[in-house]
Amino acid sequence: MARFRTVSDRSLSLWQSAVTETVQKQAGVREPVKTDAEEKETEETEKPIQQCLVEGSCLFTTEQNLILSALGIQVKQEQNTAGNEGTAQGSVEDRHEDKAERKTESSAGVTAGEERADRHMGDRKVSADEASEGVETEAVMASPNTGDAVLNLPDTASDMGQASRLMFEAALAKAEGSEEEALRLMREARKYSTGDLAGWLSCITTYLEYDARYDAPYYRDWKLDGRDIDTYGVISHVLPGDAKVGLIGDWATGMPDARELIACILDQDVDAVIHLGDTYYSGTPEECRRNFKEVFDEVFAKTGKPRIPVYSIPGNHDYYAFGYGFYQEILDEINRGEPEWKQEASYFCLRTEDGAWQFLGMDTGRNDYSPYNGINPTYDGPWLEESEVEWHRDKLANFKGSTLLLSHHQLFSQHSAIQGWGAQRPWLNEHLEAAFSPFFDRIACWFWGHEHNLCLFRDGLMGLAKGRLVGCSAYEETSGKDPYAPYRDDYAEHVPYREEMPRVSQTDGYYNHAFAILDFKREAKEDPITCAYYEFPSWGSNAPEKRGAKLLMREFIHSKHFNV
Repeated sequence: MARFRTVSDRSLSLWQSAVTETVQKQAGVREPVKTDAEEKETEETEKPIQQCLVEGSCLFTTEQNLILSALGIQVKQEQNTAGNEGTAQGSVEDRHEDKAERKTESSAGVTAGEERADRHMGDRKVSADEASEGVETEAVMASPNTGDAVLNLPDTASDMGQASRLMFEAALAKAEGSEEEALRLMREARKYSTGDLAGWLSCITTYLEYDARYDAPYYRDWKLDGRDIDTYGVISHVLPGDAKVGLIGDWATGMPDARELIACILDQDVDAVIHLGDTYYSGTPEECRRNFKEVFDEVFAKTGKPRIPVYSIPGNHDYYAFGYGFYQEILDEINRGEPEWKQEASYFCLRTEDGAWQFLGMDTGRNDYSPYNGINPTYDGPWLEESEVEWHRDKLANFKGSTLLLSHHQLFSQHSAIQGWGAQRPWLNEHLEAAFSPFFDRIACWFWGHEHNLCLFRDGLMGLAKGRLVGCSAYEETSGKDPYAPYRDDYAEHVPYREEMPRVSQTDGYYNHAFAILDFKREAKEDPITCAYYEFPSWGSNAPEKRGAKLLMREFIHSKHFNV
């Protein structure tokens, strides 16, 4: 369904500027005042942008019509002046230099001890007031200057900050005098969806706050910390030989359907749950607590099910707040009551007691912590820290069973461009391929998220036994764009799906969710395990009467034993 239009770069730029101005006005952001009385009044009445955005009070209440009017005026003005040169905003490069250089310089100068603790979190928690103290936030997203090129909103709107396709369409409808259509589009825009303007903007404002305060995201490096590669990151707890493990991706919204999905997984008597990353919107301590930890606490209490270990790897959204929420509220809290379940780092190794299988979870979010990467044409996909690559290779080389590899970001994609301009194979993350392809003979399946969909790629693709996308466990993906459509025709040729692949269905303008259950019960160690894929309904404020999971398909994952 062709709901969204093709617009010029200038149109999107003006739209983003209008959003920025409108949010600042609604949030009460004013120029500095001079008198003592005015300063006192400002302290009492002014809300920081970030607080207003998180609460969602400045956009989706009685102010909606004013906001749409402002956006409509901006769009109409742009339509009347489309031939003018220039853009409303400067380039990304002027404000944000290559983060890879900063990362290298930062890591080189940090050693285990006081300096590392000072630069990062240590044992101290950073409050929201501390994080925003003295920080000027600027909620703008610059678009590349591509001359006469056009920008197709469905293709560029992603979880990197191309905010609110539905709200943009609502502004267009408002500008054209279609009040009824504008209202319909706004009502369709659920929280934690492509239409959640306030949420997407909070990614930018949160990132700018933490970027001004810290040189680099927090990260636990076994090598810099002087830890033993043989034991660090290896979970002490081992899974039963006949374990069942729930697998979810892009799940942590805290929405009612996300909570019900976890309850549904627990009903299948799983022995552990693993999340493939993304705590929305920015992985702040509050978001990680509210949308991840407290959801599990509530579901365990409500269902009466005994607690089981929960593990997670970070996505890009977990790092927009530089990882502080992810480490504080997820890694260090979710399994606190059971020391053997503890996950020390953002990468982990979890094994079965029979020594036949291991999960290896990696941290691809660490080097995708800027929302500006989504509009940087030279960004070539995330990579792992060199020490982490060494850690993973050690686990692959020395384990005598089969490996299930886990990441947030894709190894390859039919639907998205992973590498930047000029890449020979833009559908492939060549950093990850270089790191793991020497061990493809030991990797039985690689699961990832990031794209909000469920996809089973052709077995044996690029030498990998199986590549599976499980990235739609709670994020509210609108149906205006087909998530199964190839980015370009050649993407379908190079990254084909498996024949007779199940596809998630739609409900009320949104795609439904999905998750997987891995079942290790089998007759002998060398026998294959089973992976079942389920669809789960998506909803906003009105829950459907039937909320159970629907089995889409089961498949065998054959062992890659080389010396059990």
